[in-house]
Amino acid sequence: ANTYIVTETESGLQLIDQHIAHERYLYQQLKDSKTVSSQLLLTSSPFEVEIDELFLLQENKNTLEKYGFELEFSSNAACEARFKKIPQILADKNPENIIYELIEALKTDPENMDNEFYEKIACKAAIKAGEKLSLWQMEELVASWMSTKLNKTCPHGRIISHTIPLKEVAGFFGRKI
Repeated sequence: ANTYIVTETESGLQLIDQHIAHERYLYQQLKDSKTVSSQLLLTSSPFEVEIDELFLLQENKNTLEKYGFELEFSSNAACEARFKKIPQILADKNPENIIYELIEALKTDPENMDNEFYEKIACKAAIKAGEKLSLWQMEELVASWMSTKLNKTCPHGRIISHTIPLKEVAGFFGRKI
């Protein structure tokens, strides 16, 4: 299904969710570096938000810049904004798809804001379920994920992998170990 990577371990077959593994890796990279590199956008489509959301974005301009986002606000009466910069790891993604997650993160308790932003950026930047990977990409992803701290779950708490014991696999084929 272009979603799970299957590897063999000493204890069995390990199924790894590629999105969740990549999300954990990216989250940990962002959290450990504490800085987010930005990408200047040559063009960006304007998006509309509610008036209270527009004020929230304007009031938190510096906070957004800390996480790699720079917005430009419309000078007319419309509640419009557009991205000027986005985190570099989102460079190949549609930035308008993350605006509501940013607004939600800005409403978070300030003590948890770093985690909220890093979770949302990592989730949007991560390889998606159904995205076809080459063997090399799978190997690279598994190696990166395995070297990550706290690699059992994603930042949201979802389990990343499941191992089917060799005994269970052998039993399925009528073999004994």
